[in-house]
Amino acid sequence: MRINRTRRPGVFIKIVIGFLIMTLPLLLFSIMTIRAGMNAAVDRAEVSSQSQMNLFMKTMDDELHNIAQMLIALNNDPDLPAYYLQQNEDFTFKNVSLYQNLKTKMGLISYSNNYIADVFLIYPDLNKTISFRNGVRPIDARKAKLIEEVSRSDTTYNRYLDHDFLTYTTEFSGLGADPLAVSYYLGVDIYKERIVDALKSLEEANVFKVFLIETQSSRLVEGSTPRELDRDIFAGMGNAVQAKPDQYRVKLQNGSYVVHTRTSTDRLFSIVAYADEHELLKPMHELRRWSAFLWIITGIVVMLFAFFYL
Repeated sequence: MRINRTRRPGVFIKIVIGFLIMTLPLLLFSIMTIRAGMNAAVDRAEVSSQSQMNLFMKTMDDELHNIAQMLIALNNDPDLPAYYLQQNEDFTFKNVSLYQNLKTKMGLISYSNNYIADVFLIYPDLNKTISFRNGVRPIDARKAKLIEEVSRSDTTYNRYLDHDFLTYTTEFSGLGADPLAVSYYLGVDIYKERIVDALKSLEEANVFKVFLIETQSSRLVEGSTPRELDRDIFAGMGNAVQAKPDQYRVKLQNGSYVVHTRTSTDRLFSIVAYADEHELLKPMHELRRWSAFLWIITGIVVMLFAFFYL
C-alpha cells in the first residue's frame, strides 16, 4: 500500500519562523551597520567639502593679503615722497637715482608674486604715471577712471575691480600746496585669471572643482584655460551668487552637483566649489548597493525554503 506523504503547511510555517528568528537579528544588525556607514559617508563628504572650501579661500586670501602688505610697506618708503619733491628738477643726478631706486623696489614687489601684472605710481597734479612695466607716461584713461573711483572713498587704502585687473591702491597726501590733496597713488595691478589658475591648481586629486565670481557684478572670472562645466554650473545657479545659500544643488543634464559658495574677506570675489554628487557620495552609494544586495539574498533564501518545503 502506497502512502502519499505530503508536507504539512504547519511544519513549513514553523521552519520559516525559525529561519526568520535566526536571520532577522543578523539582517537588522547588517542594515543598521550599513545605515550607520551611509551616514558616516555623508558626514565625511560634508567635512571634505568644508575642508576643500577652506583651502581654496585661505589660498586666495593669503596671497592677496601678502600683496597688500608689500604695497603698504613700499608706501612707507621715503624715496616715494622724495621723488615727488624732486619733480621740478628733472634730469638731476638725485632725480634719476631716486627713479632707479623706485623702479628697483617696484620690481621686487612685481617679481615676488605671480599674480602681479604691474606696480605703478600716479602723480595726479603732474599728469604722470611711473609703471614698472611701462616706465614714465601720461595718465591714461584707465588710470583716470581709477583715480575717479578711489577718490570717492574715505580710506587711503582701496581696491578697484575692472574688466582686466584687480587693483590695490594706497595714497599719500600733503606734499603739495594743498595739504589735503593727494600727492600720489601707489598701486598694484593683479591678474584675475592667475588667481583662478592658482585655485584650479589645487583641484588635482580632489573631487571638487572651483571657479571665481566677481561678487558685485556677478561676472564669471575665467582662468587661462576656461572650462565649459564652470559656465554650465554658473548658468545653473542663475548666473548669480548673491542671496544664495552656502550649500545647495544644481541639476544639469549630465547629473546633479553639490555646490558650495563663500565670499572672500574683501567681499570682491565669491569662490564657487562644486562636485558631482554621485562621485562625492560614492561610498554611500556603495553601501546602498550592499543593502539592496542583502535584501535580495534574503528574499531568494525565503523563496528557496518555500519551493522545497511546500
